[in-house]
Amino acid sequence: HMFPQTHMYALEAAVALRNARVVGDIYRQAMHAMAASRELDPRSLKRVYAALSHLFWSIFPVRAQQALINTRGPKAAVFSIESSADRAWDPARLGSALLASLYRDACEWASSDRRLLSRIMQFLLRALFSEGHRSRAMDLYIYLLHGAAGSDSGRLVKAQMTPEILCEVVSGLCRHSQLDEAYATLMDAGREHRSIYVWNAYFDGLANAAFSSSLGSERALERLRQAMRRMETADGVEPDIATRSIWLRACFRFGSWEAGEKYFRSNHAGMQQDVVCWDTVIRGQLTSPDPVAQKVGWQLVDELVKRVEAGTLAADARLLETVLQHILRHLYSHFAPAYAPNTDVVRRIFAWLAASLPQARHNTFAVVIGWLLAAGRMDDALELHETMRHCALWPSKSLNCMVVRAIAQQSAAQSVEFIEGRLPRQHFNAAYFAVLKLAVQRRDYDEAWCIIDRHYPEISAAATADSPEYSAPFPDATMYSTVLRLTSENGDHRQHRLLLDRMQA
Repeated sequence: HMFPQTHMYALEAAVALRNARVVGDIYRQAMHAMAASRELDPRSLKRVYAALSHLFWSIFPVRAQQALINTRGPKAAVFSIESSADRAWDPARLGSALLASLYRDACEWASSDRRLLSRIMQFLLRALFSEGHRSRAMDLYIYLLHGAAGSDSGRLVKAQMTPEILCEVVSGLCRHSQLDEAYATLMDAGREHRSIYVWNAYFDGLANAAFSSSLGSERALERLRQAMRRMETADGVEPDIATRSIWLRACFRFGSWEAGEKYFRSNHAGMQQDVVCWDTVIRGQLTSPDPVAQKVGWQLVDELVKRVEAGTLAADARLLETVLQHILRHLYSHFAPAYAPNTDVVRRIFAWLAASLPQARHNTFAVVIGWLLAAGRMDDALELHETMRHCALWPSKSLNCMVVRAIAQQSAAQSVEFIEGRLPRQHFNAAYFAVLKLAVQRRDYDEAWCIIDRHYPEISAAATADSPEYSAPFPDATMYSTVLRLTSENGDHRQHRLLLDRMQA
């Protein structure tokens, strides 16, 4: 009975690191150990079953359960926010194959925990949609609603339908541009499952689809407005803060910044106390090409600072980082903005941000490093990157790749030295891919082949069961396909042919 507890702690650690590969490896080892527990006496087996429910739940921490849709209501100040909150763990990253296996295991070992089965089903549906398996996802959802005689799913315990599951289906259909099917699915579901979160998923998908289509701004906003009216008519549900923020974001995306600013000032449902609405408005105003919009945006920033200092608004770290991005853009950008605010005001806000932002937050470091690199201050950026490592705030893969790309712009040799000396092994493929891609774009094929010839045999030879971090070959399929595409676009047919020969070998 100690096996489930030990693996549960290991799973919790892997989830905290947000490493889907490690989570999958530990889970498979745990289930292999559980297979041996069937030989135990009934008393020990009972303890194993009791511990297994906790083992499964360790893959779905509270933060992942709350990340159903990019919405949140008013909350207190979170200046002490932990660094692990920079990027929430999404169990759907485990992939549909592993999640389907996990669901079968849960049906066998913890079938009485229907809430657990529903949670696994929620992320299994999300994974299927994200992998492009819309038909499989809808078949699974229909089985969940009505059952399916003769289906492979028929041998499994059926999960309980929840609003979260409906939210995943509606959101997934919208991402696949199936808006009519998403609305039909929404309306066919029971009234008890059509929560405001599900409606917001539909509104968000509708706004995104309208933005990518040829609809004009007025027609797109009217279509979204009509959908919100249907919610109030069909279910009697009033828009919440998240609904208001979706409308605000749509206004700015479609270029109607005056309508967005006016709507924000109307303060429906206390929008001026919500940090998401503030973030949306400030981001929308300051990224607008209209100098009048940018001027209003800087006035909003000044108003935000005064409200937070007066204690009438509780701002979180993400809102402050939005302001920090635009402050850094003004201080270090090589391009003149459409509207230039007073420099003294900008420096005063910058000093206030430095005192207010948490000192141990990955995303804050990433924002500052990104703008130092954009300003050409390479030494300062590398010094800050090293500071993160000394503080045990290990830089993410995306941040490391951003730094590697900037170094490679100056010297490919120095970027290789940086990768070998500072990055963890699990980031090697992504980092070398950035260098390889840049070398091919520059038509520096000597450097490109140096990377391929040097690292392919080394990493492939290390791909053993004892070193699963090297289970993916180098270069991998993504690298090959990208380099093949770039050589074709460059018209470098000889290099293209050599690369094809290497793949076949």
